[in-house]
Amino acid sequence: MTPQEWWSLCDLANGTTLITVPLDEPSRVIAITHLLRTPVPHVRELGILVEDSWQGQGLGTVLAHYAVDLARTHTLDCHEITAMTGSGNRRMLSILRGLRARVTGRDGPTLDTVIQVEA
Repeated sequence: MTPQEWWSLCDLANGTTLITVPLDEPSRVIAITHLLRTPVPHVRELGILVEDSWQGQGLGTVLAHYAVDLARTHTLDCHEITAMTGSGNRRMLSILRGLRARVTGRDGPTLDTVIQVEA
């Protein structure tokens, strides 16, 4: 990621970004969770990136659920979250099922989903 991409990602005007670090190594980023603003009012796009060595340990699931809980707050004023993933990404599909996401489209190997977040 270039410095320009990093600063764009972390710009509050573009959304909310959460950085995850291990307790024993606070200078090491192991995951990034992003709720990106979209052109559609009250809709955010979810992006989660977890370092390979931390995958399969439940971190992505915790971060996804935390992001949905965060989106429920009045400060984000979010009614639904979109998420895109590969149709073969079993881990992310499992996370999305746990969030009761519904598939809204398919473009080749990519699935589009929507998660309702209104309380």
